Amino acid sequence: MGAQPGKYQIAHLFACQTLGYLDPAMFERRAALNPGDTEGTKFLDIIATTLPSYPDDGMEFSSLFEAVTNLDKPKTFNDILAPSPAEHISVVYGEHDNTYRP
Repeated sequence: MGAQPGKYQIAHLFACQTLGYLDPAMFERRAALNPGDTEGTKFLDIIATTLPSYPDDGMEFSSLFEAVTNLDKPKTFNDILAPSPAEHISVVYGEHDNTYRP
């Protein structure tokens, strides 16, 4: 199932230098689905890696999975990414318009 209007998505792109593969297409499609969302980020956050990025034995994904399945204990993206090795760099794009404030 693809993107749906008004439904939130988090994309986790995990490999070396996935930030370099982002282009406007994902955001343009989201904007077309959600009138009034001129940036295409209202219901979309993307976690991408930069150089350097190192294997983390699944810690980042595990933390993300735990966060989205345990709604009673909300986490910030900083909390979600904290288990990753210090040398590993991940960035989140699209979170600037989120309404949740811990």
